[in-house]
Formats: sequence, structure tokens, C-alpha cells
Amino acid sequence: MEHRNKRIFYFSPTGSCRAFARGIAMPDDGLSDLTSPDSRAKIPSFSPSDECAFFFPVYNGRIPDACAAFLGKCRGNGARAFLFCVYGGAHKGKSLSEGAELLRERAFIPIGGGFLPAPHAYTKHIKNAVTQERISKLAAFLRGECAGTVIPIADRAPNTQIQKRMKPLTGKCRLNSEKCLSCGKCREICPVAAIGNAFRADKNCILCGACVSVCPTRARKLSLTPFTTLFLKLNCKERKDEFYTFPR
Repeated sequence: MEHRNKRIFYFSPTGSCRAFARGIAMPDDGLSDLTSPDSRAKIPSFSPSDECAFFFPVYNGRIPDACAAFLGKCRGNGARAFLFCVYGGAHKGKSLSEGAELLRERAFIPIGGGFLPAPHAYTKHIKNAVTQERISKLAAFLRGECAGTVIPIADRAPNTQIQKRMKPLTGKCRLNSEKCLSCGKCREICPVAAIGNAFRADKNCILCGACVSVCPTRARKLSLTPFTTLFLKLNCKERKDEFYTFPR
């Protein structure tokens, strides 16, 4: 059997994608955290001997703009690729099929992937903990021990401006300046460098919830629009791990 270099990449502002990625990683696997802007500025090289697994969250039914922009700079050179879309309460949308098309455009060979539900930054009642049992099923799929349903690849890659366009319908990241300690933790963790010296989120904010999760005084919160609240309520129902393969 041909030896392949296992490489795992994840973008994880609130930890769910990181938990899946680290859960399947073996000591010899390459593990890359793409969450910070600096990490995404370093474009790796790939070869046909590589087998990659990408773990990205789902925002507004798509993979994050930052992840699409990163992949758009890569050149797969025939590397095999799996894409896993980790979603919370919102709908999965076209994240998997569009992400696969982007991989194909960038000269990766999309093999398969799936949807993995996880705790949601906006809805506390959504649990879906990343358990060892789920990690084992995911690892078995990657080893080819269980088949996935065939899913078509989209006709077009994701629009890298989708989150900015949808943000007015989603909500805002608000700051209570009276509670703010100016500790800078929110600025350090922001995956798109959207928090300035006044610790308020600017137009680049992707509403990921990372800054809310690290604020020691709960000075930050995500204020959702009625549209988003209703959308989450309608879609936060039964959720399960789903594995798919892409047509060759």
C-alpha cells in the first residue's frame, strides 16, 4: 500500500473543530491550526503523497470566508483531501459540496468528508459533545473501514464574501465598556483581527463567538437578530454525524 503523509488542518475559534482534529491525529501526523491570521498567511506546499483532512465550521451555510480564502491560495498538486464541516444549530447549507469544489479547483483530489454537529456558540442548549465514540467513527471512516453516501460536488466554489453580506441579518458582537477590563484577551483570540484598540469589533467580525468565550467579565455578547433566532429554533433539531464520499 502506498504510504501517504497524513496532514490535518483546522480553523476553530471556539474549539469544536480543534477537538475533532486533535482527536484523530496520530503522533506522526502533521497538525496545523489555521485559526489565527498569521497561521493562514503561511501557505503550505502539497504533493501527491499527501492525504489531508480539513476541519472547518459552518457559517451561514458555508465554510468561513477566511478558510475559503486560505484554500484559494493553496495548490494541492494531486494531494488527496477530506473536508469535514462542523456545524452548530444552523443549517449545513452548501458547505460540504462547495468546499469540495474549491478543493478540486485548487488541484486537490476530494475523496470524502462529512457533517459533524457540535456545541453552538449561539445556543446553549445544543450539546453534541465531541466524544471518544464519535472520534472513533470518524477515524474509521478516514481509514476506509466504513462507506459514506455519495454526495455531488457543487458547480461553483464558495463566495468568499458570504459572511460579510449575511452579517446584518445575523446580529452584532456587542461590548459593555463598563464591564471591560481592557485585558486584551478578545483581541488575541480573534481569528480575523477584527478587534481594535477600543476592543470593539469592526466590520471584519465574523460573529464566531471566540471573544465572547474568553471574556473574564462577560463584557462581550452576541446579539442576534429575530431572523437568526427563529432560524436557529427551526433548525436546532435532531442532528447526527454524516459521512460522504465524492464522485470521481
